[in-house]
Parts: sequence; C-alpha cells; structure tokens
Amino acid sequence: MVAVLAWLAPQSPGGPVVDPTRIGPVPGSTAPQPDASSVRAEPASPTPASAPRPLTKDDLNVTCSVEPAPPGAQVTLTYMITAKIEGRADLGADVYADDGTSLADGFGDLHNYPIKPGVQSVPRPLRIPAKLDHGDYEITGELWPEGKIGTGETIADPTCATFSV
Repeated sequence: MVAVLAWLAPQSPGGPVVDPTRIGPVPGSTAPQPDASSVRAEPASPTPASAPRPLTKDDLNVTCSVEPAPPGAQVTLTYMITAKIEGRADLGADVYADDGTSLADGFGDLHNYPIKPGVQSVPRPLRIPAKLDHGDYEITGELWPEGKIGTGETIADPTCATFSV
C-alpha cells in the first residue's frame, strides 16, 4: 500500500479544498506538518514467510504401536511423534516379510502431514495382507520427507510389531 498525502489549501468560501497533487506544506498554513521521518510508504505486498526446513532424524523421536490381528484384518497403527521443530512429513507403514520383501499397498498413508513441536499421537488405518506364507513379519511406521513417500531414505522407521503366521 502506498500512502498518498494531501494538504488542505487555505480556506475558500465553500470550506477547505484538498489539493491531491500538492505534497508538502501549504504556504501560509499554521497546521503542524509531519517531518520526513514520520512518513513512510508501505510495501506493495507482505514478504512471504519462509518455508520451514525439511525435517531430519535429529528433529524427531518416533515410536509406533499396533494391536495384533489376523491376516486380512484392518488395524489402527498409532505413531507417537516427539518433535523439536515444526514441519511436514508423509506417514507411511509397511509389513515386511522375513526376507525383507515389502508388502505395503499404500492404504491409509498420510501425505503432507503437519508435525508440531512437542508430542503428538497420530492414528492411521493399516491392512494386514490377507495371503501370507508361513513365516515371521514386521510392521513398521515410516515417516518420509514431505512428498517422497516410498522413495529415498525415511526420516524414521520404527518397528511397531512383529508377528508369525
């Protein structure tokens, strides 16, 4: 916003006249005049706030839990996130076979999730695959850099539970 200053001209028969083209004191005026230090122009638009830096492993402590359930069940996985700073992350989860094979299908993933400083509990649904071979499995809760779920390195990937079929 740009300030436009106008001073009143000397009294005319119809009252004061505003002269929008005149900047500065009106000759013969006894009205107080602002000094140059008190007049300032506002910027055309506010400066946008800088985006928070990406979250790192040093910014968070993450644990997770999930109740035991049979293959094919939908369960609730709960992340317990303790954050030092504010940011955003993608929250994923995975079921890994004994040989490290990922069985995730993306169901229940939370994208662009706001992380606040302090402790927060975040529930999300997870499907346990219906057809599992006999063996041992691990369920992990995974925090990924915003927009990068399933690619690159996780910010955190704690084990929520293990189970056998």
